Amino acid sequence: MTFSDHEIQRYSRQTILKEFGDKGQKKLKSASVLVIGAGGLGVPVLQYLVAAGVGRIIIADHDKIDLSNLHRQVLYNENDIGRFKAEVAKEKLCALNTDVIVASHVQKISETNIERFVRDADIVIDGSDNFETRYLVNDACVVNKRPLVYGAVNKFEGQLAVLNMALENGRRSVHYRDIYPQMPEPGSVMNCAQTGVLGPVAGIIGSMMANEAIKVITETGEPLAGKMIIVDCLTLDFRTIQLNKESSYPINSVTANASFCLVENRLVSWNDLETMDHYLVDVRQAEEKNLFDAGGHLMPLDRLSEHLSELPDDVAVVFYCKTGIRSDRAVQIMAQLSERKDIFSVEGGIFTHSEFQG
Repeated sequence: MTFSDHEIQRYSRQTILKEFGDKGQKKLKSASVLVIGAGGLGVPVLQYLVAAGVGRIIIADHDKIDLSNLHRQVLYNENDIGRFKAEVAKEKLCALNTDVIVASHVQKISETNIERFVRDADIVIDGSDNFETRYLVNDACVVNKRPLVYGAVNKFEGQLAVLNMALENGRRSVHYRDIYPQMPEPGSVMNCAQTGVLGPVAGIIGSMMANEAIKVITETGEPLAGKMIIVDCLTLDFRTIQLNKESSYPINSVTANASFCLVENRLVSWNDLETMDHYLVDVRQAEEKNLFDAGGHLMPLDRLSEHLSELPDDVAVVFYCKTGIRSDRAVQIMAQLSERKDIFSVEGGIFTHSEFQG
């Protein structure tokens, strides 16, 4: 593979890097990348990958541009409102770099099309904003052995990881269901439209996702496989959560809305706690605890990793929340970080507490 004079000049600032060089640029030019979602995360991912010289980009997004998108989806402007994101993105990305082939698909990701999209790419980047798509994309990547760059943002915080990456021993790194085995119930987790998000947060996480994709494609540096980065953009606090190195969660088919369980049933009731020697942990937010306090130590789920050293080894640890969903997720997270069996979740959360009044 040779480069034109135009390409040599265009990519000179990255090919001059000794860790990258012409070898890395050739790998980028040969790569095909599927980007799910051309929104807050997808926009910076697409812009940086196209600018870097990835050979072929596939965009899948069925949404239209709305005025409320523009504070974070900076590829678009007011004249684009009402048009399909995938089509507008293709136009502007082709103008950004004429050397890159961009294919756009105005389609909603589903069981019937996701594997076709995934098989057509070397690496997949998930910039979706809903759990059904997230799980479908993950499962398709596992079944078809494709690495997946995952990212998510909410309010002032973001997280990212590289999932299902091939390891030297022939196995693959953890995937999304290793971390979050069960899809949350509809309405149990609020999205950005409900809670809000600061525009630059999406830009920061999306840029980092593009960086991880380039590292995977060019085999440069150390990708975020087997760990997750959580960024608090209010404080610029970066936290690294170490995950298991290898996946222990086999997936043989792609099915929407499937219910999976990584560990055995570890549910207890409030009555059970009366006869248990236990350490009670509330994984809700502080403002929720102020409304109704069922006791225990406050360790919000999104900060759980900061408090692991506080959990005792000599008694059972019991998590609770409002409905039992977040406490169940805490148990699943603990299963990835520890071999302990004495970790439990209060079934139904405070809704089942005898003193709870609503």
